[in-house]
Amino acid sequence: MALTRSRLELPDPTVGVALKQFLLQRIKTAAPGCDGITAPLLKNCAASLSSSLCHIFQRSISSGEIPADWKTAAVTPLYKDGPKEDVQNYRPISVTSLVGKVMERIVRDQLTEFLEANDIFPGSALGPLLFNVFIADLPKDISSGFEQYADDTTLWRVVTTPEDADALQNDLDRVYIWCENNGMLLNQRKSYAMDITRARTPLYFEYTVNGAPIEYVNKQRLLGVNISSNLRWDVHTDAVRAKAARVLNFAARNLLGCTQRVKRVAYLSLVKPILTFGLPAWHPTTQANTTKLERVQRRELRFIHGRRPPPPQEAKIMPVQMHLNYTDLNFFKKCEGGVLST
Repeated sequence: MALTRSRLELPDPTVGVALKQFLLQRIKTAAPGCDGITAPLLKNCAASLSSSLCHIFQRSISSGEIPADWKTAAVTPLYKDGPKEDVQNYRPISVTSLVGKVMERIVRDQLTEFLEANDIFPGSALGPLLFNVFIADLPKDISSGFEQYADDTTLWRVVTTPEDADALQNDLDRVYIWCENNGMLLNQRKSYAMDITRARTPLYFEYTVNGAPIEYVNKQRLLGVNISSNLRWDVHTDAVRAKAARVLNFAARNLLGCTQRVKRVAYLSLVKPILTFGLPAWHPTTQANTTKLERVQRRELRFIHGRRPPPPQEAKIMPVQMHLNYTDLNFFKKCEGGVLST
């Protein structure tokens, strides 16, 4: 469907918005920004503040300017991966003004409603939504498999001939050209190639970005799951086990003397999500990997019940293998019922 600017106009984000109700219902506990305005203040004073805030929002939108205080952020660097001395391996976590976030959420809701009403696409939050709008014209003539999540892009293709490799390289070139034309840069340091095969002598083709070769790796973390080139899940299982053990040790140190109920809640809320994240994609296919997860559960039972813990069933905790199967079945049931898209 072709859309023209003259036929579509975005609504005023504050017209018809019951700002008082918005402050009462949508503002939850959050860290205050540098201005010191807290969520309880906005909620408790919603009746008094709503009129003034609406006026400020209207002025900001009509003038196209954002108050300087809303742009000031308390920034905490969060380490991602790679050498810790490299500043590029840190993600900045910014805490900004809650008042500015209120206006952002109003704009987000109105913009999302507008896009959905005009059959463009849904969005989930202001930042990702605007980014989705920005990349909506990414070339559609890419012949390889193409997936995006935020600013992470993955291309894949079954490569059995040099022609297949050339086609994949052409798609890489198209993505690079699009980024250049739209003022974006591909991070070559974080671009990797991986052959997923169990062949003893796999085919090797060099892929490049702007003439620079892409580094080949045997494993790569994709959306929280470590994928190995041989599609074995030993590396990911080891990573999951190690992370769950660290969190369990942290809970054990800080919950000494707490009741079994508190410890159980800590396990279910902190450790269990680590063991089951993305499980349908990497369900352990060997008994050795399943055993690694069972060891974590045995430690968890000792953490809750002491040195002589009962079996998982008596502790009302599902055994690992049963829980793995249950999680998979629940996932496929949601897919079949249309709750999740596949």
